[in-house]
Amino acid sequence: MEVAGESICETSSTAMITLQNSQPNVKYSAQWNGQIISSSEIMGNGGILQIPVTVAGLPHGDHEVTINAQMSTCEVQPLINKALLSVIRKGAIERVENGSACESGTVLLKVLSRDASGFNWYEDVSDVNAIPGQNGAEFRTPELTKSKTYYVAAMNTNGCEGDRVAVQADITNLEEVTIQAEGTVLTSNYNAGNQWYVDGLPIDNATSSQIKGLISGINTVEVTVNGCKTISAAREMFVTGMEESISNGVQLYPNPTTDKITVQVKTFNTVSAQLISSVGVSLNTISLEGDNGIKEGVFDLMQYPIGMYMVRIEDGEKVYIKKISKVK
Repeated sequence: MEVAGESICETSSTAMITLQNSQPNVKYSAQWNGQIISSSEIMGNGGILQIPVTVAGLPHGDHEVTINAQMSTCEVQPLINKALLSVIRKGAIERVENGSACESGTVLLKVLSRDASGFNWYEDVSDVNAIPGQNGAEFRTPELTKSKTYYVAAMNTNGCEGDRVAVQADITNLEEVTIQAEGTVLTSNYNAGNQWYVDGLPIDNATSSQIKGLISGINTVEVTVNGCKTISAAREMFVTGMEESISNGVQLYPNPTTDKITVQVKTFNTVSAQLISSVGVSLNTISLEGDNGIKEGVFDLMQYPIGMYMVRIEDGEKVYIKKISKVK
């Protein structure tokens, strides 16, 4: 008597054993590993008989199932032929790649699985039907104006679908960046992602929410969040230092210069001077020395290109910021 099992996915709860030429008045049941796995005894009909069996809990792989036959009050007799029942592992996803867009747009989502023969993409985790025509490892969403979560499941070669895994399509909407000024301190309304510029040139290491406006010019800040950039905000700063003190003891000469410039301050305090490039990079710092209330120091500009520079002088609690230039 011929019997045959079927191949089923591990997610299935039942399978069918097919019995050819069943005998009337004979009850049939299925047994695996010493346990009855058929839901009930099925009475033969003289022809083809299908016996439902419970497969939940069966490990992956091929399993030989014994068919038992019993007539009336006779003893149970196992059939010689056994049914082969195959439980196939469901598709599995190894990794997903979320996607993003700025303000609005389509988003590319990706999935990786070495064993999958295809994929099903879903709008929602509970959807019955997958998105039509989307069976590849990449899925480009329709136009989105806000973030949305999609779901993807791997299919193996036998068509067994695995668990659905969330994939995020992020839409980043940035509020307008603004600059607040208090004295020579400029503050962005973003705590992170800032890059400050002066006259269109980036300032080294100026990525915090605040920057001191040490250099006259157009100061701008651009913010980047999730790869999305804001439109730059701008603020013009005029840094002139304490002009009333120049006549009382601060001199830089010759200005402009072709090579060296002398910094002189009338003071009895400890004084330092810092040479700063046009984009805010500190180039050199010196201490001013001298007696009788006159402190001096010299910056050598021979190694630096022609252009505009700033000198920041610290005299005790006083700070002077002056613009100098190097010419041919």
